[in-house]
Amino acid sequence: MFQINSVTVSAFDVSSSYITANWNISFSVKNPNMAVSLHYEDVRVLVLYNGVHLLSANIPQFHQSSLEETSVQANVTVTSVSINKSVAKAIAVARGNGYLDFTVTIDGSIRIVFSIRKEKRSKIRVSCEDLKSRILYEHVKASIFYKDASLSSMDIMPFYKFDDDTGSLEVNMTSSSVSMNNSIADDIAVDWSHGAVNFTITLNGIIRINIRRVRDKPMKMRVFCKDVEVRFYSNTTVGTMFGKAEECKVHSKF
Repeated sequence: MFQINSVTVSAFDVSSSYITANWNISFSVKNPNMAVSLHYEDVRVLVLYNGVHLLSANIPQFHQSSLEETSVQANVTVTSVSINKSVAKAIAVARGNGYLDFTVTIDGSIRIVFSIRKEKRSKIRVSCEDLKSRILYEHVKASIFYKDASLSSMDIMPFYKFDDDTGSLEVNMTSSSVSMNNSIADDIAVDWSHGAVNFTITLNGIIRINIRRVRDKPMKMRVFCKDVEVRFYSNTTVGTMFGKAEECKVHSKF
């Protein structure tokens, strides 16, 4: 059983017919057998784009006892390696859209040991295609409101999320001597004196979804988090959200 854990690429550059990149590929291998040990030999990791071989690296042989799981790291550096011009152009276009879909394959020989006197050799090929869908968030603006009055906003740098990533996003906004309607200011002051103020937080932007090999689909996105209660203690100027995290409403359209 093979599983890709992570793929990172740095110093990535593609010219008219050459590619340069540093690749770090991490995967795990598990022996699911209870009474069989495995010896992996002549293992090679390959990276392909649209079926075209870009680079490869050899991995030292390793052994697995029954039910053992092994972490394997492949580090590959290529400098000005020649590739087909049409492939280089396709990579450049896809990169301009913010994502690239690669296929990682693992080739090698496996020696299956049943007992001291009995073993079998076999060839293996593992193919990991369309590793993950990714979502690019761009032109994102975070805003905070009291009722319908805007108090502060800021632009957020573009960022990526994998399709199953539930990581957090932190935004720091500052309002300093912002002009507002007197009635709004009075209402905030009254709520503040009572120890809690309800705000609305919004995120507006564009998302691009990479769905396998289909061209990315740009969509407008609006995230609406209403009545976020911030409690202030002893009339201080520092407040924190009260209660547990709640899901915001999300609206999107092509």
